[in-house]
Amino acid sequence: MAIPHPLWAASAALFDILLPGDKHFPPASVALREGPALPLSEEDGRWLAAAARRVADAPAETRIERTAELEREAPEPFARVLTALTAAYYRTRCVQAAAIALAQHAPVEADPVFDETLLDRVRATRAGAARRI
Repeated sequence: MAIPHPLWAASAALFDILLPGDKHFPPASVALREGPALPLSEEDGRWLAAAARRVADAPAETRIERTAELEREAPEPFARVLTALTAAYYRTRCVQAAAIALAQHAPVEADPVFDETLLDRVRATRAGAARRI
């Protein structure tokens, strides 16, 4: 089920509580503007609409607690919506680009299985010396 446009504004508050983003990744409301529709059943779509309105109507300082209440009151639809939201989030181009950029700048650790001293014998030979660039 695609998120109807009038529901988007209400959903954004709930989505950003569930996937707030950080300095590397955008919040869900930003990423999902471009992204795929949430694959929800009609029943889960109705649950999301009601849940999103309930969170959006709450004062900002109580929205996290309101979201926790939703999870306690209806764990099954909450889990299905969260799973669909997470899957859609990670399929967006901006989140994939952020993940790739983060991976490309990550430190590379030495391979714990590879023993560097095994190359010393090769490097010490004439054949090993000829192959060095």
